Amino acid sequence: MRENGSPPPEFEFNEDHSYFMVRLPVHPLARPPVSAFRTDQVTDQVTDQVADPIARLLCVVEGDMKRRQIQAALGLTHLPHFREAYLLPALAAGLVEMTIPSAPNSRLQRYRLTPKGRPWLAAHHKDQAPDRGSNH
Repeated sequence: MRENGSPPPEFEFNEDHSYFMVRLPVHPLARPPVSAFRTDQVTDQVTDQVADPIARLLCVVEGDMKRRQIQAALGLTHLPHFREAYLLPALAAGLVEMTIPSAPNSRLQRYRLTPKGRPWLAAHHKDQAPDRGSNH
């Protein structure tokens, strides 16, 4: 880790050494700094909150889309992974919304960008093209 410039590991353990935990901090170059994407105040606030899977999701949502359509556009086949890593965090962040929030399991359910999600997409669409080769 030292050779590639990664921060040193952090070790934590109790007094009698019956457990230990190792933290491996992220290399500073593993992610571009948030400041590289900032364009205005609204984008600053949203960018700070958007993780890569959510960003990928926002880039493929066009109008009102079924869950299957979004998942296919991302190249994802595993529903639990898509829901946990992409859809639910985007909904919780208020960047995507359901068209029928009173019936989340409806076969007619669609998803669309919110007024909070649209500015982020406008500022970052070119930076976050989906990787359609992923199959998670």
